[in-house]
Amino acid sequence: MLDFKNCYLGIELGSTRIKSCLIDSFGKPIESGIYEWDNKCENGFWTYDLNQAIYGIGQCYLDLKKKVRLATGQFISTLGGIGISAMMHGLIALDENNRLLTPFRTWRNNYTEDSAKELSEAFGFNIPARWSISHLYYSIENHEEFAERIDRITTLSGYINEKLTGVCGLGKGDASGMFPVDEKGQYNSEYIKIINKMIAKKGLHINVEEMLPKILNCDEYIGKLTPEGALILDPDGNLLPGIPFVAPEGDVATGFMATNSIKPRDGNISAGTSIFGSFVLDKPLKKAYPEIDVVVTPDGKSVAMVHCNNCSSGINECVGLVNDTLRTFGVWKDEKDIFETLFKSALDYQGDFKHIAFYNYLSGENITKVNKGAMLLAHSSGNSINLGEVVLGELFSSFSTFNVGMRILKNEGIKLDNIFVHGGVFKTKGVAQKVFSSVIEEPLSLNKEASEGGSWGMALLCLYPKYHEKYAINEFLEKVVFKNQEFIKEIPDPHLVKQYHQFELLFIKCLKGQRILGKELA
Repeated sequence: MLDFKNCYLGIELGSTRIKSCLIDSFGKPIESGIYEWDNKCENGFWTYDLNQAIYGIGQCYLDLKKKVRLATGQFISTLGGIGISAMMHGLIALDENNRLLTPFRTWRNNYTEDSAKELSEAFGFNIPARWSISHLYYSIENHEEFAERIDRITTLSGYINEKLTGVCGLGKGDASGMFPVDEKGQYNSEYIKIINKMIAKKGLHINVEEMLPKILNCDEYIGKLTPEGALILDPDGNLLPGIPFVAPEGDVATGFMATNSIKPRDGNISAGTSIFGSFVLDKPLKKAYPEIDVVVTPDGKSVAMVHCNNCSSGINECVGLVNDTLRTFGVWKDEKDIFETLFKSALDYQGDFKHIAFYNYLSGENITKVNKGAMLLAHSSGNSINLGEVVLGELFSSFSTFNVGMRILKNEGIKLDNIFVHGGVFKTKGVAQKVFSSVIEEPLSLNKEASEGGSWGMALLCLYPKYHEKYAINEFLEKVVFKNQEFIKEIPDPHLVKQYHQFELLFIKCLKGQRILGKELA
């Protein structure tokens, strides 16, 4: 029999799936639930329907509840703790009556690039285009009709958490992707003064700090499930109100938890719809770089982050095309089998990469200054191509933009003891992990539990307050959660390294054509 008072639930709203994970009091996964959704581009903005987000967390929970019921014969009525995490950044703008002023603008939008550059120059600190403050400043600077009515802004995790608990606030990690957070774990007061003056010059007199969510600690419960929230999460009415909640967090924070990479000189890389690497610093960067975000861990340690908008979406498009082709010929295959077969074909290709250029840019990419996305495959007319070459080229393309940021960190002298990877790209054992290791020329470790991803990481954050008096958060992970965990390690393959260097030369040379094509097809 499960004692649900000693079970903890994490829910993460990811880019293509909302996922829940239930764990025991030692962090071991018990069961998971899934609800699939996706972003869409409407009126020029990438967005998710927030009504679908509310519906989706309920359906995701019901999927988990059904599985627990079938496995144990028990209904869940209470839990030891719940936590919400989600994709970071973007803009959710609310008025004084808590009404949404514009559809949720996600991290994938890069129309804010000029506003972000202006803020970065004013602060002397890199403010990426996807950060919430870039979106807010853009709205004010461009006199969008709703700008003067904004009372406060939040992120997706903060919005969902408030619907369930009534508490307006964020964990340190998610908050640091809205506005810079200082070494004390609070919004940087000097930057607040600067932006307030900048906005005043636009004719709007506000205090940005009052518009931002309160920053909450990771070692305590911050609210409880309300009766209204209980019905959102469990429309059947079995779940009782009063369950404690931890601070809502972003997907960077849950990545640290799910990979046990929260110590200085450790890092993790998440590869899904987007790809981002988060590396805990043991010393500050020498200067600000437009390719590098500086955020913080759930417990406030400084982090260098490389973030790229495109990764597996291009791969998914290719797999979908293959699937359509097979069905045209009356062949029906499980998509998982298609992924595995195609990925394995990539390692079979032993030729060179001197005649093919591949870009997986479904959306724009700030690091390579591509404003509008367009997938592109080009090869020289005098050379034939084969399937393995194309698939390996797609994998190289999915990791190559990220490698630009990694090189900056290496040139800065940043030393890393461990790099862990997680995310859907690594489900086919020994392929994407080996290719990625060869692209960045670093050993990469994959935790066997990493398939649970951010929802598991969020569940671990729910569990941590139970242990915080005894352990610091990194000790909790090492001594409670990961003490018997197994890792799969891949090291760079010399032949793949050589192939990638050839691929990268053309990738860089042909970027101008990619930028032109993206604009023409937009």
